[in-house]
Amino acid sequence: MRVFVLANLLSLALFSIYGFSAHSGPTQKEGSETWVAFSKTAESITGNITITPSTIEMSNGKTLHIEAVKGDMPNLYRFNGADKLKLLNNNTLCGDGVDSGFLILDDAQPGSFEIEVFSGNTPPEAGKSAEDHPGFCASYYYSKS
Repeated sequence: MRVFVLANLLSLALFSIYGFSAHSGPTQKEGSETWVAFSKTAESITGNITITPSTIEMSNGKTLHIEAVKGDMPNLYRFNGADKLKLLNNNTLCGDGVDSGFLILDDAQPGSFEIEVFSGNTPPEAGKSAEDHPGFCASYYYSKS
């Protein structure tokens, strides 16, 4: 019961960070937040991003559709259609031929944002480092400026 309550509280906290609630669906403009590419990976592949509850828009205007995954990890999202996104320098989000997978969106550090990307149909497990999961593709780091 405690885990369930804590997971729900964490979900509500994350929902409030992105400016949307669990009770009403946001419009595309509500809850959007822009982040500046900080890591070399982010600079060379996605550029700056704008994130909403259901999309991540890359600096070249390409949009990745995401969907929150219910469960023990409130910051876990599923993505589809990544193989059709040609990003900066003709890169892809998670390697050639990877169409779907999972994202962990992490803004635990003030002023910074991280996206960890995993390919495949099996979501990453809570409590393990990203690199220890099968299907780990990349980490992208962003900052507020």
